[in-house]
Amino acid sequence: MSDDIPSNDVCGEDGIGGKVLICPVCEKNCDYTPLSSSCIYAKLTYVFDNGATIIFAAIMSIWATLFLECWKRYHAELAYKWNVLDYEREQEVMRPEFQFRQSKFKVNPVTQQREPYVPFAEKAMRIFGSSVVVLFFLCLVVALVIGIVAYRVIVMHVFYTMEDNDFLQSKAVIITSVTAASINLVFILVMNYFYNALAFKLTDLECPRTQTDFDNSYALKVFLFQFINFYSSLFYIAFIKGRFSGAPSYNANTSSGITILVNDWKIVIQVAAWWN
Repeated sequence: MSDDIPSNDVCGEDGIGGKVLICPVCEKNCDYTPLSSSCIYAKLTYVFDNGATIIFAAIMSIWATLFLECWKRYHAELAYKWNVLDYEREQEVMRPEFQFRQSKFKVNPVTQQREPYVPFAEKAMRIFGSSVVVLFFLCLVVALVIGIVAYRVIVMHVFYTMEDNDFLQSKAVIITSVTAASINLVFILVMNYFYNALAFKLTDLECPRTQTDFDNSYALKVFLFQFINFYSSLFYIAFIKGRFSGAPSYNANTSSGITILVNDWKIVIQVAAWWN
């Protein structure tokens, strides 16, 4: 870090951090702040956003590819060991729930036996209804992200209006970021259990014919729910937040970019992974 020129300029005694003033972050009740007040954020930015991160990203991509290929190989080994390489879906038996719920039958052209079935219109309505519910709850997660954004703005404004409390004013960004990420984490953990139960219920209402169809439909819903639930706030900070304010999409104060993203990532992703 001693070789990082931006960090030395901001934090060093001979740097420009104490000479350069940053414009107020709000129109009222906000004062000019020296660039040196962002020293810790400049150091954190260098730690999490430097040349080594490119190597790390490349290694992670290679590792993910190798993991996937090794998993496919292991899957093929098990299929060969269990003598199911030539397994076909047509040989899979129907789920007992499917047989019990269906009252309509038709003759299978292959086996010439009467089998329960779901008419296309009824199946389409079930899938459509399930998709609407899934879309509604995905939008609910997006609404939460908007609520977290509003919370950040309100709390930041409250902190900057406390003229008699220099500590809260100087640490407003980090305090707001941590508390917002903590609220988001609580919502994620609570909704994660709810989404799993909801995905199972919706898949059960669709009443897939085979267990493979059931597992595929359930896995898709869980993936959509958890992906939006865990990563929507991070996507907002990384790709959307900087486009709404600043000119041009650049902030001289290093506390508003990578640091907030890292704080959210540490709290949301790491704690959620530990909890699960």
